[in-house]
Amino acid sequence: MPTTNIKCLLPIVNTLIIDIKDMNAEIYRSYTGQNNSLVTDNLKLIAEQNRQNDCIIRLPLIPNFNTDADRIASRVALEALGFIKFDLFTYIIRT
Repeated sequence: MPTTNIKCLLPIVNTLIIDIKDMNAEIYRSYTGQNNSLVTDNLKLIAEQNRQNDCIIRLPLIPNFNTDADRIASRVALEALGFIKFDLFTYIIRT
């Protein structure tokens, strides 16, 4: 979601549920085919507005893409930005 949309939403929403995939840029690109800079920019904007406590960060374990150690590293990076609410789960990939 573009950062301008986040700026518009912050004054009117109580809770943001954010599915991160992974904070590691290589893992994120491998899974999504995209750069994660927009995600990280949005997270920094949310942190600058002191809205971290209003966020639930979803950190999936994605089979064949990331590991529990990767997920822990993502959580540590997010905690450094002040995020404290996490939903850890495992993706079920259907083919």
